[in-house]
Amino acid sequence: MKRLLWIVPYLGLLLTGCNTTILVASGKEFSDYQKSIKSYGEYWVKEGGTVEQKRRDSWACGAAPNITSADRPDFTPAEIQAAKCTEDPNDIAAIHRLRQAWGECMKSKGYEYRRTSP
Repeated sequence: MKRLLWIVPYLGLLLTGCNTTILVASGKEFSDYQKSIKSYGEYWVKEGGTVEQKRRDSWACGAAPNITSADRPDFTPAEIQAAKCTEDPNDIAAIHRLRQAWGECMKSKGYEYRRTSP
């Protein structure tokens, strides 16, 4: 048992590494990789549209009225409860229905979902 105790610090060093940057499979540094991550709402684009216009359209389509929810469609607890069916065991199906309705509304306003591979 005492022999195994020396493994713990070395295992920690092995997992942490000497360098604070982690390389991902693409060869980019971890910080560059994190900067490339987009929220769901950022994949909805409209030619000639501005960020402010997209936020207003997102709110008009039912996203919760705050900056964060405009960039990724979140909904208030009251909206989720209103969209919930009696057979739903949790909020997941209701949130899915709200996001589908939000997406259809955004499409009707001229937005297109463009998901590009990293």
